[in-house]
Amino acid sequence: MKRRIAIELLVAVMIGALLGLLGPFGTFSMGVGPRMAYWIFMILAGQAIFRPTLIASDWLAADLGLPNWAAGGVAIAIGSLPMTLLVAWLFNGFDLARALRFAGLPMLYGQVLLISVLTYGVYRVIFRTDVVMSPVPQPLVAPKPSTEIERAASAFDARLPAGFGSLLALSSEDHYVRAHGTTATTLILIRLRDAIAELDPAVEGMQVHRSWWVARRAVTGPKRSDRSLRLILLSGLEVPVSRDRIASLKASGWL
Repeated sequence: MKRRIAIELLVAVMIGALLGLLGPFGTFSMGVGPRMAYWIFMILAGQAIFRPTLIASDWLAADLGLPNWAAGGVAIAIGSLPMTLLVAWLFNGFDLARALRFAGLPMLYGQVLLISVLTYGVYRVIFRTDVVMSPVPQPLVAPKPSTEIERAASAFDARLPAGFGSLLALSSEDHYVRAHGTTATTLILIRLRDAIAELDPAVEGMQVHRSWWVARRAVTGPKRSDRSLRLILLSGLEVPVSRDRIASLKASGWL
């Protein structure tokens, strides 16, 4: 997570620097230094405003079954409002009342919306799939060859990098999904419900938690402590189980 945020901030600075060089919307008349500082600040401020807005809209879209582009569009349209007010505040001498009375607010909103859409598009392209792998914790006892999972071809497999191994589980992280494999993990920009829909139906699995889907053959056994229940996977990963899913797991013979 920290690595992804650092990369997002770096991309924001690069986008701000590019806009600083181009000087759109009348900012080219500013000096090079102030222009660069202005655009980098604006893109970073937009990152602070739009990131939580996009995450919230993605959660809402998941609950309502809306497509990603619709959720993103609504988030950008809403997030552009405070961003427009911020720009107006800066250009009106840090006077909020004067900024609210600024006659050019509608045009300014359109400019902010355009930059926001373009920036969002860049992020969608860059962060569609984070193929940087991180090591998967290894079990204390290596699983027997007979327990290895055969990875079936599916639409979701096309999103996985080479050498990923067999899919064990999926976990939700903000508006990303982390795919856990036998040899690596990878982050993918997709909702958990959409990722599950792309899996091969022949692969038996279950969403055992709001944020987790698990392949049945990846489970080595349960782990109970107090009132909580976790599933232990072949990799040694422990997956939490929601209380309302326990009955389904028992009925399906998982427990």
